[in-house]
Amino acid sequence: MGPETPDGYGYQILQSYIAELNALGVALAAVSRNDPKVADVLDVNKHLALRRANYAVLQLAWGNKSESVARVVEQLNFGSDFMVYIDDNHVDLAEVLSAFPDVDVVLAGPEPDQSLARLSGGRFFNALHVTGNDLQRQGQFVALRRQREAMQEGGSREDFIASLGVELTVEGLNSSNIDRVLQLAQKTNQFNLTTRRHNREDVERMIANGAQVGVFDYKDRFGSQGIIGVMILTPIEQGSEIDTWLMSCRVLNRDVEQSMLNWAKQRSAGKLIGTYLPTQKNSLVRDLYPNLGFRAVNDGIYELDILSEIP
Repeated sequence: MGPETPDGYGYQILQSYIAELNALGVALAAVSRNDPKVADVLDVNKHLALRRANYAVLQLAWGNKSESVARVVEQLNFGSDFMVYIDDNHVDLAEVLSAFPDVDVVLAGPEPDQSLARLSGGRFFNALHVTGNDLQRQGQFVALRRQREAMQEGGSREDFIASLGVELTVEGLNSSNIDRVLQLAQKTNQFNLTTRRHNREDVERMIANGAQVGVFDYKDRFGSQGIIGVMILTPIEQGSEIDTWLMSCRVLNRDVEQSMLNWAKQRSAGKLIGTYLPTQKNSLVRDLYPNLGFRAVNDGIYELDILSEIP
């Protein structure tokens, strides 16, 4: 690695391209069938363009590559359909693809310039618009990794959540957050009760008709995750209806959903109506409404009487 040889220089250019993806909000994970101690090269070899700080996750193990990819998915709470996997081994590419059919795969090598051409030519990282939240994603994933490491140290779930010092703030829709809100509406699949892909005109029309929008920002002692959730309440005769309820899976099991519901209850009079529209990817929230005390009134329709909860 380095300018002394053509191959070394070529790999340095390839690594530089990958490292610069961090600045576009792309999180990097290393998946290698190797001894975990090999990761020390990221600290020792000063010619590397990719250093330990560039990676949100390092997965070095002797098992199948798909097993390591699965651990990356688990550690980052990040959908595999938003992942690109590059490898120079056809068998490993096929093995990962069989386990994660939504992953985009790229064959690397045998020369570094070929890897660079395929990775950049695929236009996987082109974006029409990059939000401020995107630019902070690498740090957000590092914070998530530290959270999980702390969770594994033991103790009860309640003690762990208390130790996080979670701060959840909410604001209305404004010019500084609308791009991130629309991005979440288009991309969030797993924690999304209705998966309605609202655009700017849709949201502006709902607000003009009396809708309320809650935009939720999360941080804890490990760092900020930025805007992680959106709720849209539309007025109905009996109270309010939850038109949209979506949340990043990065903050699952942090009691964030209960706080979002509390915001909705405070802004509703009478009944709060929620709808679950099943898709192939949102089974995660299939039982969310009944688990939060809603009563089923029809297929996929749930109701919570706000007035009955007031002592």
